[in-house]
Amino acid sequence: AYEFFKGPTRQIEVFLDGNLFAVTFRQPTLCNYILGADKDLVIQQVNLENPEEKGKTFVELCLATYERTLHTQMLSHLSLWKLLPQRLVPEDLAERLDARVSVRPFNFFLKDRSRYFDLVGQITLVLSFV
Repeated sequence: AYEFFKGPTRQIEVFLDGNLFAVTFRQPTLCNYILGADKDLVIQQVNLENPEEKGKTFVELCLATYERTLHTQMLSHLSLWKLLPQRLVPEDLAERLDARVSVRPFNFFLKDRSRYFDLVGQITLVLSFV
């Protein structure tokens, strides 16, 4: 059980009434699907000078990122068996095949902060100059 909860546990520090507290929480599994570019965009666009603007901009960017993250999660769970016409692969067979042989082509590109997905964009850019 310790190994299971060790990985997705995060901690933040909260300064309240002159005291510093460490708050530990379980990271939602949806956080695994946030694109690296979205994280960088939030970091770059949040105005750190004005506290009111910082909060407002951060919440707006997080709401937009949340929508994209839901889409990314859906894509990473997409199975090749379920893309085929149902007359070729009935739904019950697709579920059994999916349980035995997990074929999720987009999961490769979208895992680990979408590192490989970003790499494809960079490779495409380099090839466009050649």
